[in-house]
Amino acid sequence: MRQKALHTIGLNSSHTGRRLYTRHGKKFYKPYRNYFCGKDKDLDTLAEAGYMERIEEIAHGEKTYTYWFNREGLDCLGNQLGIYIYDEEK
Repeated sequence: MRQKALHTIGLNSSHTGRRLYTRHGKKFYKPYRNYFCGKDKDLDTLAEAGYMERIEEIAHGEKTYTYWFNREGLDCLGNQLGIYIYDEEK
């Protein structure tokens, strides 16, 4: 589940060198995305727990979801990783 969460915010990609930085001894991360499209039971669990939001969509005649972390979810994930994750919408 952790790898899916990291993928959702783009932390496990090759772009992390430009987005993960340390300032005054604290680590920060600016995600270049905060979404995951598809069906996933693990992300459904996070959405039900209140850490993610999701909307239902119909794509190619099939029901899928788009998931994204809310502020509470970004804070929780950041605490587990020891970094502060910015919210791109703010």
